[in-house]
Amino acid sequence: MIILCDIDNVVINTTEAVIAQYNEECNDNLVIDDVKSYWMEQYVKPEHRENFFEFFLMKETWKRAKAINVEAVQWLIDNHEVYFVTATQSDNVKKKSNFLKRTFKNIDVEDRLIKANHKELVMGDIIIDDYPKNLETSPCAEKVCIAYPWNSDYNGERFSSVSEYILKRFGVQV
Repeated sequence: MIILCDIDNVVINTTEAVIAQYNEECNDNLVIDDVKSYWMEQYVKPEHRENFFEFFLMKETWKRAKAINVEAVQWLIDNHEVYFVTATQSDNVKKKSNFLKRTFKNIDVEDRLIKANHKELVMGDIIIDDYPKNLETSPCAEKVCIAYPWNSDYNGERFSSVSEYILKRFGVQV
C-alpha cells in the first residue's frame, strides 16, 4: 500500500516546538490544549499574530523539535511504501528533510519527501494527517486523523497515535 504521511504533528512535534519558542520569546503561557483550530495564530497575543508564521522558520524552533511516532512510522516504512507529504514553507523543506534523514536512516528521504500545499492532488491508499481539510479532500480511500485539539470536530475516526492506528488496522502492537 502507498501511505502518505504528514510530517508536522505526525512525525515531528512541530506545534509543541513552535509554542515553546513563542512562549519564551513573547512571555506567554500558551499550551497545545488551547489551540482549538488549525490556524493557531488566533491564540497568540494580538501583537504577534501577523508575523506568527516566522516562529515556524526559526532555527531555535527546529532545535526544540522532537521526533514522535518513530517506531510506528518505521513499521509502516518497513511494511509499506511510505511518502512524507508536507504543506510547508519552502524554507522549511530542507529542515524537514534533514530531520527525516536523522530519524529514518533506512530510506532515501529525497525520494520519499513531497512538498504539496495541495495534498488533495497527491494519490495514495492511506493518508495520515492532523489537519481535517487534508483528510476530507484527499483522494485516498483510508483517512487517518491523529488527534489534537484543533481536529476534535473531525467527522472520521481519530487516533491518539500512529501506533494506535496500526494496532486497530493491522493488528500489530508497535
